[in-house]
This record gives sequence, structure tokens and C-alpha cells, in this order.
Amino acid sequence: MRLVRQAVLAAVVASVTLLLFGIVSRDGGAPSASPPRLLAAGPRMVSNHADYPLMIYGENLRPGLRLMVGDRSLPTTLVDEGHLTALLPAGTAIPAEQSIAELELRLEGAEGSASLTVVNDAAFPTPLDLEVAAGRIFVASRTTDEIVSIEASGELLRIPTGDGPRSLALYRDPDDAEWLVVACELGGELRLLRTDDPTGPQRSIPVASNLQSVIVSGQRAFVSEHRGESVRQVDLERGALVARIESPVDPGPLALLGDHLLVGNASTEDLTLARLRDGTTKRVAPCSGVPIVGGHTEAFAGWVMGGKRVRGIAASDRLGVFFVSSPGPNIGPNPERMEVTMSGGIGVVDLDGAFLRHVALLQGMPQGLALDDDRGILYVADVSTGRVEIWSAAALAAGDDEARGAFLAAIEIPASEDTPRLRPAVDFGVEGRASESLHSGPTALRLSGDGKTLWVLARFSGAVQAVEVATPSAPRLGRRFELDGFTRQPARRLGEIAYYTDLGNSRMSCDTCHPDGGTGGVLFTKGQPMRIYRSPTMRGVRDSAPYFTPTMLPTLKHTARDVLGRNRFYNPRPNRNEIAALAHYTETIVPLPNPWVGEGGALPRALELPGGGVGDALAGLAIFGRSGCGGCHPAPQFTTDQDEASRGRLHASGTPLALPLRQEMQDMHLDPGWPPVSLIGVWDTFPLLSSGAGGLEVVDGSIVPLQELPLRQVLRSPLADGPVHGAAARLSPSERDDLIAYLLTL
Repeated sequence: MRLVRQAVLAAVVASVTLLLFGIVSRDGGAPSASPPRLLAAGPRMVSNHADYPLMIYGENLRPGLRLMVGDRSLPTTLVDEGHLTALLPAGTAIPAEQSIAELELRLEGAEGSASLTVVNDAAFPTPLDLEVAAGRIFVASRTTDEIVSIEASGELLRIPTGDGPRSLALYRDPDDAEWLVVACELGGELRLLRTDDPTGPQRSIPVASNLQSVIVSGQRAFVSEHRGESVRQVDLERGALVARIESPVDPGPLALLGDHLLVGNASTEDLTLARLRDGTTKRVAPCSGVPIVGGHTEAFAGWVMGGKRVRGIAASDRLGVFFVSSPGPNIGPNPERMEVTMSGGIGVVDLDGAFLRHVALLQGMPQGLALDDDRGILYVADVSTGRVEIWSAAALAAGDDEARGAFLAAIEIPASEDTPRLRPAVDFGVEGRASESLHSGPTALRLSGDGKTLWVLARFSGAVQAVEVATPSAPRLGRRFELDGFTRQPARRLGEIAYYTDLGNSRMSCDTCHPDGGTGGVLFTKGQPMRIYRSPTMRGVRDSAPYFTPTMLPTLKHTARDVLGRNRFYNPRPNRNEIAALAHYTETIVPLPNPWVGEGGALPRALELPGGGVGDALAGLAIFGRSGCGGCHPAPQFTTDQDEASRGRLHASGTPLALPLRQEMQDMHLDPGWPPVSLIGVWDTFPLLSSGAGGLEVVDGSIVPLQELPLRQVLRSPLADGPVHGAAARLSPSERDDLIAYLLTL
């Protein structure tokens, strides 16, 4: 029976593949006289807060067809008889209280239809950063494309700005005018607003796609960007790019100390230390034996295999070190089979690139940092339990023994009254659990000029809270400003809280393994078989059930129940409300708009590839089809798990089961098979393969990133020598470049 089922599934997949990829252009043949027909569109889920490229799949397609999205009519571009491209503009209208809308897609004058899910991010504020200047507090809200200026009177000014504002800095020009510098992630630009006249004209400086963080020194801005995996240096006076520093993969937070720039790389979970005067760089990461001070992983320092994603960086001129916040060193295979490797805290890095120590917080998971260098005080936002911890920077930097006594105080940031609660109030602050303050979500911090007030941005409750820190060891809550728009979509907001927080004080949350919904490197975990696994992306996860391998959980609700319970060690068991909210929030995590496509979503004919080479994405589409890639990765989500008829297939891919680190401590004898992962957003995924072998290798007991593009590595020998990717291994170098170009556009 099993063989029969497999044969039936294979036939279904083959028919879908032929349907969607067997209709590639007919090499100049006459167009079919049959009427055009729409079959599918991908990705199946997008956001309404940004422009999203779409690929339309069908039969007998021709130029001039218009795509109807609800009552909107959009132009399309013909790729071939089986494919059209279109661009869905931002702003799809959805009632503010509604988090998801299902829209019907049709082609004018064509048969057939498809469904498109649009997530209502435009009505779901996501504040990520703040600045304080000119008597105002500025807050960047990524999803609503605006800066909120909080006036001294408490009035809120909503200032439209570029697409996806996510990081803020201050700049003083040669005329002594002060500007707010806004890094706009999806707009690929810096926006500059006068702090004394924020509603006045804005300057725009184009930089690159997918900006992450910005800092300013003098008239120069340093901006990290994801598409090109680099830090761009921008002359703010001239509005010109002046230098570029490579820092793979997915560079994020930045800090400058003299001539040294430290960059936190999200996907490789390490740091890059760059010396600006000569452009040299050095990889920085904790390794086996790095001192871990405090926390439950202290005894496992000898089994460290790398780092975890850095969330914030602060530089101390006085002490000559950087402080970095992260979930802690990544503990690999160990004799006790301990798999809870998260121990949020502060790492200390010197100017030579040495990772000196990691000091665990009392509880929770750190996010943003603020440093009072004059007084030697480090403030740490704990997004997972709703607190701010206060530490002696001098003690953290001095040595392991001194760091053990560096903690000074902590203060809880209250949630707003109308913020939804996970559970009844009596369930918090008992049996070792976090308090009700976890509903606030401190994410970013800024000090006032005199260092006496710390401003805290509370992501979940939509508030900016003042903490009076004239006496750092005795902090007091001060003035509070409430942002608006945070009562909409309450179930989704509750799910966001469940995703990012740590009720059980276990040092784990969904975000520690899947930061901001993205990939989280590799972990030694999973129970049985217990090995080093890649921590996959949640972006678009709704369309790739079942979940986990080999557990095969059938729905996101089942997954939320199991993962949330395990994350908190069942202290307490998640209730139905939490499970439903977390599942709902997870299904709204959309893939990022693809930055590799051409205008209108077109497939580029000469795409410059990372690491060198040029590929023809249109030719790559044809190679994808004739190489049989669609057998496991059929459109539109490029996984057989996208549809009920072909869901749940596991196969022996021939790729490594796990990275070869202390294999005697891993379950290398068990191979239940791998699911065919979705290729949507593969450009934004690192590492590749379930083992992480696509992009990572073991060097001297540590897991380190390879220098080449992971897609190129996966498509050639030895990783492509198995039964699944063998056709790719037989491609010529130019064909492989074309295929890579196409995959980057998915």
C-alpha cells in the first residue's frame, strides 16, 4: 500500500509539474489558438504594506492580459505561454480590524482563477526603533511606513516616509542643523527629516535594497543591507555612496569604535569587525571554551560551536570594547545531550576581535542596548519578559569574576491597559514565571542627552516609557506616551506576544530560533533523532504543512500547542487562547518582497550573481522545468507540501544528515527522510538544506560560513551528487548560473 500511495503521489506531482512547467514557450512556435487560462499565482501570500511581485502560471497566455485582483486591474508582462509577471502595489484595502483577506485573481478574457492571501500589515503597527531630539521622540513603524513624532505636549504627529522605516540615527549638517536619518528597508533609501521641522521636506538618498540598520559618525552614515550583504558608507552631505564593506550574511546592527566598525550578521549568527582605514575585516564569534558567566549554559562552554544572532551592539570609547546582546553562545553536541542552548545575555568583544565572554542576564532575551559611557552603565531591553536590566559596563569589561557581579538593577515596563493578555493575571509571576509586564515588549532604548532619562520603546503595547535613571541602581518609571493603532487585530497582537515572549523563564521563545520570522542558523536539538539541524524560516510557513521532521504535525495549531508548551517546559501548559493566537500570528508572517526581480516582477536576462557570474533568469526557468526540479518543488510555492494531494512526502535526498561535528554525539544512524522545503524566498534563506550544509562547514570544532553563494554549493558536487539534485550537478557552469538567477527571483 505504501508503494501504491507513493506512486499515486508521484503521478499527482508529475501532472502538476507538467501543467505548470510544461507550458514554457515553444521555441518561437505559433501561439496557441486555445483561450488563455489562469492556473495559479505565487507567492500565495503577500503583504499590503509594500509592492509585491507576482508570477502568474497558466496556459496559452499572451501579451496584454490584465490581472484582476478583486476590483483592481493590473498590467502584466508576458514571460512565455505559461507565465506572466505582475506587480501588486501596496495599499490593498482591507478593514483595519481584519488581519487577512482572501482575494480572487482572474485574467481579463481568460478562463480560470486563483486565490491570493493578503496580510493586512498596513493596519498593524510594528515599531522597531526610536530617537530623541529637539524636544521630540521619534518612533519608526516599519509596516505603516511612517515616523511618529511625539511632541513635548504628548501630541502625536504621523509623518509618512519611505517604504519600511526600521532604523533611526541623528545627523548634524555643516550648518549645525540636526536631521533624523531613517533607513527604509523596502524602499532602499535613507530619508532625512529636520528634527526641528519633521513635517517639512524630506531628503532621499538611494542606497540599496533591504536596508537594516543605520548609524552616523560625522557626515558619514553606515548602513547595513541584506540583498548585497554589505555595509554601505554614505556621505550625507553629498548624498553619495563612498565605500562598501562585505559582511555576509544579512548584516544588521552596527556600532563604531574609533576606526573599527562591528557588524552583527543575522543569518550567519556571527560578527564582522572591519578596520576602516584599510578595509580589512575579521570574523568574530564565540568558540569552544569562551567563558560563559552565569546562566544554565555556563557548564557547557567547552561545547560551544558558534554564536547566535546578535540583536544589538553598543561601543564604549572609554573601555575600548563592544557590548553585544544575543541569545548566547550556540552549544553543540555534548555528552549530556543538552539542547536548550539559549541563555540571553551580553557578549564583550575587544578591538582585536576577541570574543572575551558572554554574561547571562538574570532572565529573558535581550534586544536593544543603550550605553552611558561617561558613567559606565549599560541598559538592556528584555523583549521577552518586559523588563530593562541595568549593568555596570566597567565590570562587564573587566573580567569574568568582575562580570559576575555587574548586575545593578532591573525595572519592569508595564503593558498598556488595552494590550491583550495571554492568560488571567493570576497566572503570571508565580511558580518561577515572568510577570504580566511581558506584554509590553521593550525592543529599543535611547538615553536623554544628560543621561538621566532612558526612553523605552514597547513594541507590543505601543508605548514609549520614560525610566528615570539619575540613580541607575534605583530606576523609577516616569512619563509615558501611548501610540495609537495597537488595539486593532487583537488576536494577531496576542499571537505576536506569544511568539516573542518567555512566560516560563526558560530562556526560549519562538523568536530565539526564528528571529523576526526568519532563519535562525543551526541548532543541536529536535529530540529524536538528535542532531544539528537548520532552524528554518517562518516566512510563508502557512503553505508548507506538515511541520517538523519526523513528527509531521498537521497544522499550525498543532505546532503552536507543542512548541509553545515545550518552549516554556509546560510551565504552564498553553491554553486554547494562546494556541490559536500563536497559530494565527505565524500564518501572517509573509515572505519578503523579492529584490532580485526586474521592473514589474520581470525575470532579469542578465542578473549579476553574488560571488561573480551573470545568469539569465528566463533561461533558468526553462532549465528548472526540464531538469525535473518541479517534481519536489512545484509552483507556485515550490514544495509538494503546498497541496493536500502531495503533502507529507519525505525522501532520502543524498545530502548530509548533519554537519560533521562530534558525530558520535549525534544520532547519525537514523534517517527518516527530509521534506521538500519551499523555494519561495530562497534568496533570503541561510543556511540551505535541512542539515545546514548548504553554506556552513566545520572548522576546528566550530561551525563557520562558507564564502561562496549557498545556492551554487547546493547545485554542484558533492552536495548535488545524490538522487535528488543529480540533474543540477550535470549542468554546465553557464546553465547553473542561469538556474541560480531564476531561483533568486522566487
